[in-house]
Amino acid sequence: MKKILMLGLVLFPILLFSHYLEFGGVRNAALGGVGIGSSEDISASVWNPALLGMINKIELLSDSRKYFWQLSNDDLLFNYAALSYPFGNVGTIVFSGSFFNAADYSENKLGFHYGNQIIKNKLMLGASLYRYAVGYKQNEFTVHDPFFKENGFDNSAFDGDVGLVYSPDSKIKFGLVAYNIMNANLALDSDNNDKLPLVLGYGMVYHWKPNIKTMFDITYEIAEQSQQNNFNFAGGMEYGLNKIIQIRGGANNYNVTAGFGVKILKKDYITKFQDPITSQKFINTRSLEIALDYCVQYPYFGIESAFGDHFLGINLNYSNSSAEMEKYTTVVPPKVTKEFVTEVEADSLTQENVKVDTMMFTQKVVIDTVVIEKVKYDTVTIVKKVPDTLLIQTAKRLAIAETELKNLRNMNKAHAHLLNSLKYFYANKYDKAIKECKIAIKLAPSLSLSYIRLGSIYYRLGAIAFAAGKKDEAENYWELTKKNWQKAKRIDPNHPELLDVYKRYFKNGKIIFRNEQF
Repeated sequence: MKKILMLGLVLFPILLFSHYLEFGGVRNAALGGVGIGSSEDISASVWNPALLGMINKIELLSDSRKYFWQLSNDDLLFNYAALSYPFGNVGTIVFSGSFFNAADYSENKLGFHYGNQIIKNKLMLGASLYRYAVGYKQNEFTVHDPFFKENGFDNSAFDGDVGLVYSPDSKIKFGLVAYNIMNANLALDSDNNDKLPLVLGYGMVYHWKPNIKTMFDITYEIAEQSQQNNFNFAGGMEYGLNKIIQIRGGANNYNVTAGFGVKILKKDYITKFQDPITSQKFINTRSLEIALDYCVQYPYFGIESAFGDHFLGINLNYSNSSAEMEKYTTVVPPKVTKEFVTEVEADSLTQENVKVDTMMFTQKVVIDTVVIEKVKYDTVTIVKKVPDTLLIQTAKRLAIAETELKNLRNMNKAHAHLLNSLKYFYANKYDKAIKECKIAIKLAPSLSLSYIRLGSIYYRLGAIAFAAGKKDEAENYWELTKKNWQKAKRIDPNHPELLDVYKRYFKNGKIIFRNEQF
């Protein structure tokens, strides 16, 4: 009995400090412990997984904390790490791990998280699945204790969270979340309950200015073991001094907090392509960013801390401005920030909106298979002998809209293949460039740009042959050039690229050789 009492005295403050009440993310901690509606990195996975719908980059996040610096032999440490991977319109997934260690006790939490946008930039949903584990160290007190001999030294269980985020406009976001929805029981003894409490949370963030934002969270904890249901409040403010440094502060029921974030590295890799016909430029920006986050917190009560608790975190992320166009185009529709415009945000470009012509086109959908007079509606049950004209008109509109949507998706895929053909063109891999153009033509036969690009490739091959003295071979290539450009002319005779190539490379109805370097 004496040993059990001693063990209880050792573990009591540790159990009160259970890391299941701690969420990762040094930025969130510096803001007073908020994040249900305000998380901007992949710490959102533990605060509100719905916010992952706003993240479209590969990100690695770490968080390391040492508690009660003035205490000796306590080894109170908390570490958190997470890794995200975006899947375009399918959503973003995150793997996370949280690890709390004390001298004779440990808690671990491994998580899989998913979030996606249901209504673009308005409504997001997300969910998390966790594997919780607790363990006690085998020492002189526990190894001979009958309780541990009977029940073992560790236990594990599964639980989960669900979340929702709504953003009526760019300045404000609201978040709702439910934690521990399965009330996992982590008691070593099967006859007892040590269930994780169901927690309901609400959070909000408001952007007063681009560099000033305030946020707060309210959580309501429903614990079976407790005789009272606990409300917890937290609030914080973030001020951006510039593009590199952010100052943070906040408070909650237990602590006052402060901290900062610093971007210690931001590197933009800009690749430029140029169309050989129109000299139109294509810009692809890949960004690598590393940021350092720091937080210090002081408690209102409990164990006094002259030094405070200090948290340190590293955030590394990689983004690609053309990822929306190229990634998984054969599996899912591309995620585009604006209709057919790639928005490039990079310090070296001063937030320049680059309109890529392979993503810009006027929607000219010619639906040969849908003719209003010939649409059959065999599945429409007519109760009376008089047709329901409203129902028929609605069905017609739906049929046309479905066909237009399919054509629009094929257009997006075709433009992605045209961009790939341009890259192969500059790498002098003409066979692969031709193959990409032909795939684009198969996907969208009414897209004139595919024929223009294919003709341009054949023109280049003909020019190379002509410069090498192979005039017959050059003529064959130029005949293919002429055929493809004529097809483009039948589809869209006023296409600006087509008008330009006819002006530069045609004379008296024949293709001419321009003295260019090949």
